[in-house]
Amino acid sequence: MNSEYYIDYEGLAYNSKIFPQKYYHRERVKRFSKYIHKGKYFLDIGCGSGLILSKSKSKISIGTDIDKKTIKSNILNKFFKKNTFFVICDAQKLCFKPNLFDLIVCTHVIEHLEKPGEMIDDCKRILRSGGYLLLETPNYYSFWPIIESLWSLLPRSRNYFKHHLRHFTINKIKQLIYDSGLKLENISTFQSILMINEKMVDIFRGLDNFISSKNLGMKLFLKIRKI
Repeated sequence: MNSEYYIDYEGLAYNSKIFPQKYYHRERVKRFSKYIHKGKYFLDIGCGSGLILSKSKSKISIGTDIDKKTIKSNILNKFFKKNTFFVICDAQKLCFKPNLFDLIVCTHVIEHLEKPGEMIDDCKRILRSGGYLLLETPNYYSFWPIIESLWSLLPRSRNYFKHHLRHFTINKIKQLIYDSGLKLENISTFQSILMINEKMVDIFRGLDNFISSKNLGMKLFLKIRKI
């Protein structure tokens, strides 16, 4: 995978010609966007090319990523508002002062970390009282491991076996949050089946919602609050 592809992976996926990929990324941005209300400080950990960050209405919006080329590309991108800033930062050692952020978003980062508990603890430190942490990660008690195996075989795809260090289920990630002392307000799953093409979306949405209601969706979504 070349560096140019890596930098704008999220943007390419959002506009992908592969419908399941495009559908997932557009639904993901839509899902997070509804939680990004007006506030003082918003943080996107592992922001990638910043699609979610671009929807922020906060006074100050900050995106972090460990990849220098990604951050440089975002800084040079005139697409972002003037109150949006980017920082090179390890997700397990967040470089911000305590009690700062109203909202932190972390989507598909925690499964890449050797010590995910350190990131959760640091999020607790930099969240203000009453602030929210929104997490998204693959659900390994679903069809995801099969999809992951197949997807890794496609040309120019990410090697999930190499990069996913932690395989979360509902019970495993619940325990991680409880150990941190944060309050888990809601946990749900979504995307139970792949929408093969646009015509199938309406047909299969009901089935998708039903399977997700049984906590068998391929993605986990957590709404967490600092009390």
